[in-house]
Amino acid sequence: MQRSYLLDTSTFRAMSAATLAAASQETRLLVSPFCFWELLTHLEGEGQFDRVKGNLMKFRHVSVLDDPWASVERDVVLPGDEVHERPDDCELVYATLAALRDSASVPEFYAKHIRDSRNQVREIAGCVARVGDVLKAEEQRFQEYVTKIMSVVHDGLVSLATPADRHRGTLQVVDAWLIQLGNRVGQSELVRERLEGRTYVFSSYVLHLAVDYLKRGATKVDRNDFEDAKFCQHLALDAEVTAVTADVALQRCLQDTLAVLNALPDASYHTKLQVSNVDDFMSLSRGSSE
Repeated sequence: MQRSYLLDTSTFRAMSAATLAAASQETRLLVSPFCFWELLTHLEGEGQFDRVKGNLMKFRHVSVLDDPWASVERDVVLPGDEVHERPDDCELVYATLAALRDSASVPEFYAKHIRDSRNQVREIAGCVARVGDVLKAEEQRFQEYVTKIMSVVHDGLVSLATPADRHRGTLQVVDAWLIQLGNRVGQSELVRERLEGRTYVFSSYVLHLAVDYLKRGATKVDRNDFEDAKFCQHLALDAEVTAVTADVALQRCLQDTLAVLNALPDASYHTKLQVSNVDDFMSLSRGSSE
């Protein structure tokens, strides 16, 4: 299986369309749909249409993934669950890009419609505000979630003194996700293992984040951590993927998580996931295009 590279928003922004196009000929480049939605929210900025459109059109050179939590749910919930009827985010992203490509202004863009695979017609008009509202609500929900994790860590209900402790703490977070899914999933060890593989990195990230806030004495969770969390939610343990990010704190968290996993005596937790900074990835991209 060829290694894929999951680019965070800062990495995606830093790469030119030409560099992305060249790199995509040599390897598979992945991005979260939240990278697209976040960039889209800037489209209405005064005098920003052409610049933002240029950034958005770079998505033609990468593979946009589905919403990470919806993807996780499809792996574990029962066949009749409504999440299986949900259109993939990538479908909406590419349809939106097609409409944007043929538009020279926000009003022209808003005059268009898109049709999804379930033959539903969607209005583009006002999509920037709608996306902004959804992101704001999701960010607030994430802030509340991390605050709860901080309380659990602060009260000593999770010990994080050793790598083994951090592993057990991460599994506790995974178990909480299983409880939350309730009767939407079948109660089997296979389902739990599948959920564990899909959410371990994300669960480790929120645990690290909570500890970091407590160490710094911070009481308010930064809403910008939400997109990093979504980035981590794409990282399944069995994926041959390299996470590329310019965020040093995120790099350290991911490197620590992978070190803990690969040092466990249980080889089923060992993973081929890797982490790269932007400079190293850019060097790789330049080398592959020569």
